[in-house]
Amino acid sequence: MPTVDGAGERAWRFFARDRDLDCREPEFDAQTRVRGGDSRIRIRARALPRDPVAEVDRLDPAAIADTAPGTPPPGEEHTFVITDGARLDPSAVLTEPVLRCVDDVLATSG
Repeated sequence: MPTVDGAGERAWRFFARDRDLDCREPEFDAQTRVRGGDSRIRIRARALPRDPVAEVDRLDPAAIADTAPGTPPPGEEHTFVITDGARLDPSAVLTEPVLRCVDDVLATSG
């Protein structure tokens, strides 16, 4: 699987369609912390979680995640900043259907 890095961007090339890949459950560590009225979700990849997202608006429509990191390679970290996220339940933020990636969707759609 080739990777291209440049100009602050990274691209991955998979040689099959998503539904044809042998996807496993995603492997990453995650934790939350509150800062002021916002919260932060830090993820650290242990494998290759494809396109992780924090869909915090599922818990509260006013909560907004600032970014999606693309696909972080193993060992890389990314922190989502959640505007108005301080009141969200930390355990709910770290589980489906809020913290997700392509791999867990494909792995569970069987």
